[in-house]
Amino acid sequence: MSKISPDSIDRVFPSSRALLSTLVLSTLAGSVQAGTCVEISANNYHCSGAAASSDHQQSLRGSNLNVTTEAGFALREGVSLNSEGGLNFVDNYQSIISGGISALNSGGGALSITASGTVVDNHGNGIQANNEFGDVTINAAEVTGGDSGIMVINLPLIPYGAGALSITTSGKVTGNADYGIAAINDGSDMTINTAEVWGGKGGIYISNSGSGTLSIASSGKVTGSMNYGILGLNDGTNLIINTAEVSGGASGIHAANNGSGTLSITSSGKVTGGTEDGIWASNNGSDLTINVSEVSGERSGIHAENNGSGTLSITSSGKVTAGDYSAIIAINAGTDLIIDVRDVSGGDFGIGAHNTGSGMLSITSGRVNGRTGIIADNSGTDLVINSAGVLAQQTGIYAVHRGRGELAITTTGSVISTSHLGIQAFSSEESTGLTINVTDVYGEYGGIYADHHGAGTLSITTSGWVSNHIGSKDDAAIRAYNLGPDEIEINIKQGSVVEGGKAAIYANSTSGTYINNAGRLRNLSEYSADTVIETSGAAAVITNQGELHGRVQLANAVNNLFFNLSGARWDSSGGFNEFGEINSILMNDGSLITANRSAHSPQTTTFNNIGYLINAGELTMANGQAGDITVINGNYSGGGGTLVFDTVLGDDNSLTDKLVINGNSSGVSF
Repeated sequence: MSKISPDSIDRVFPSSRALLSTLVLSTLAGSVQAGTCVEISANNYHCSGAAASSDHQQSLRGSNLNVTTEAGFALREGVSLNSEGGLNFVDNYQSIISGGISALNSGGGALSITASGTVVDNHGNGIQANNEFGDVTINAAEVTGGDSGIMVINLPLIPYGAGALSITTSGKVTGNADYGIAAINDGSDMTINTAEVWGGKGGIYISNSGSGTLSIASSGKVTGSMNYGILGLNDGTNLIINTAEVSGGASGIHAANNGSGTLSITSSGKVTGGTEDGIWASNNGSDLTINVSEVSGERSGIHAENNGSGTLSITSSGKVTAGDYSAIIAINAGTDLIIDVRDVSGGDFGIGAHNTGSGMLSITSGRVNGRTGIIADNSGTDLVINSAGVLAQQTGIYAVHRGRGELAITTTGSVISTSHLGIQAFSSEESTGLTINVTDVYGEYGGIYADHHGAGTLSITTSGWVSNHIGSKDDAAIRAYNLGPDEIEINIKQGSVVEGGKAAIYANSTSGTYINNAGRLRNLSEYSADTVIETSGAAAVITNQGELHGRVQLANAVNNLFFNLSGARWDSSGGFNEFGEINSILMNDGSLITANRSAHSPQTTTFNNIGYLINAGELTMANGQAGDITVINGNYSGGGGTLVFDTVLGDDNSLTDKLVINGNSSGVSF
């Protein structure tokens, strides 16, 4: 940040020049009056007496000016202090000073004000301090200003050195027209430590163009009625904000660190933004860390941009909400981008995360709501998403991994999209694997859509209900594409149901597809003749230990394998099952149903391009009506299994079910 010019100071703090014009050169002598400060030795003043109608402003000047009070002191017209060699005002007796305290130190030494009582100026600033040399220290209790409560400008003149600026308050600070606390620093460290603060324009406005750390801490509520609750601008090293409850008419907390260090925001209470953001944070130093409780804003809940060299980390233990835009928007060009939040709700995105940094992008969330639930775009290393559930109008979780490492998505609650895809994931050629592990997923045009182009396996595991709308006939519940050198693995756990309009599962792999079903796979139509599994590209290995309802269409490849295990059921009644090329094998140890009770006329079920159908379980056409036909375009081997037919007992022309084998038959069947 560039140096602040005198003109810009006038614009931000219009009453600061008034300080210089109102300072009066005076020397007080004579007897002590009510509310009067008397010089007891050179440059040393002692203030005493209660406030009275005869009070007038106490205008004191000296070199290395020192002012103290005694018990019972009070003023109606305030104190004006001007020193050329250090300035020290100390009130330890809870004095009531109306008319405010104004102080100018234009010489060497420090400027220090201690006001343990109540300071009020209904027309200007409660406490106003201008310093051109060493340290500035303000310790106050309750302060009220018609403009700002406390206003401090610390612009040390070179070559006299750069001092620190410290403001500490224990009571409420109020700025009726402008800011509760406003301070500009061009020295070294800047420390603000307050209780409750209220400002008609802004709560706390702090700008540090000095060389050190800017630290803002508040134990009470900070309110900026029109603009920002807390505005912190830093060109030094670190910018640290630690607050309780904060509220702003525009943003709750607005922080920009152009310094070399970290930007850290911690809040234990609710942070509320009005027309803009709950928290807006920008960092050009190293790390950017946000650790908060509840946050809300009309535009965004939390908007964080890290253009620094380090990590961007956002942690929230409470709800984060936004009206128009994203509940959380995080942009990182440093190393890692880490988001760990609970309940999130946004008008556009629930969580939007964009990482162009060198590290990982990690999102851990509770329930997320938004037009799009979670959108994550990563160019770093691993992209990891762990969510307790998503409700979205468009895509529930949209993840794009352009960098090195793995893309992994895990959900423990339902992911629902009412008009698009439940989960959509893309990984580029540089990635090393794509893993999706979910419970319930629903999308109008598909439950899970995964497109993997890199090395490593594309793995999808479901333990709940995965579905798309019945009207989406061209879409599968799970669509998986792997154009890399490794396989697709799809695991449907026991108790899981996967159903789709085009198919339950569609998989396309250049290196092979492995599907293991322990749950239920079916077409949304629930017709056994409609597609349940479709594969393309390389050969597929399908293991069914649960229930399949529908036909399969396997890739036009050699060595497709289908295992229907003991206890499993596959009903493809009336369907045309395509097994690719002739070397494919169907091994049945369970129940293979080729005719069911859904039709009122005989059904024909076909197994095409099959090397061997080996039946060690049960192949059944028993549905209460004769005339069903099972066609095997390949070889049949009876492995001790059973064949169950319906037949009409009569003459040789009586209707019966038929098994047609257009190949060789061998073995024993019962």
